[in-house]
Amino acid sequence: GVVMINSGKKDSALFYFRNALFIRKQLNDEKGMAGACRELSYVFKAADQLDSAFSYCLQALRINEKLGDPSLGLNYRDLGNLYIDYGNYKEANANYNKALELVIEANDSANLALVYNSIGLLFYEQNNYVFALDNFSKALSINEKLENTIGATQDYSNIAACYFENKEFVKAKANYYKALEYYQKENITSELMMVYNALGNIFHETNEPDSAIFYLKKSIELAKASDSRSLMALAYNKLSDVYAAQGNYKFAFNAHET
Repeated sequence: GVVMINSGKKDSALFYFRNALFIRKQLNDEKGMAGACRELSYVFKAADQLDSAFSYCLQALRINEKLGDPSLGLNYRDLGNLYIDYGNYKEANANYNKALELVIEANDSANLALVYNSIGLLFYEQNNYVFALDNFSKALSINEKLENTIGATQDYSNIAACYFENKEFVKAKANYYKALEYYQKENITSELMMVYNALGNIFHETNEPDSAIFYLKKSIELAKASDSRSLMALAYNKLSDVYAAQGNYKFAFNAHET
């Protein structure tokens, strides 16, 4: 299931995680059930099916509350992430504070990094890039100490996004390239297409159209393969802008119509 979701194959991921949940229920393995529910929540979130994601997230949280499981802080963090998607920043903040309290109490450095990352996303969504960058940097510091490469890579992407919004394009590119190196090596399609799209945006802003077109087309190629229509639309829209800035209105129109 994890391999499938990292390859952008959401339907296949759902199939395997649902089978995992069924087996866990047959075994009366509540901890395993909570883990499977959490993974199902992630898949539905990736598919923009927020109500289903919220339902499975709550199931995981309730089971872990009953068990007193040390991963409960992460369940609150996941719930906060979904509240951000719903646009309910007050509830997101409340759940992140609960998550922060629990992971610090459990002395859980790995999940503390995840919570800092999510708090950074909350600030980012509210256009507070200074506080977002501070929290992403805290997460990166922890992940580097833990030698958690995939966590640090996500932090690089988030830090790059903050620099982009502050129009610090050199720093933004440097951090995206760090992320890109790992995602290409591991072939994590879901992240690759977003980084390609982001780099296309940066090169458009710095008036480097050839590089912008190169990365936007790579993003579109992966988005098509993964049937990620929302990202495909974003990339085509930006590609249209790049062509229009060059005076290539036929290509701009075609990209916009697509």
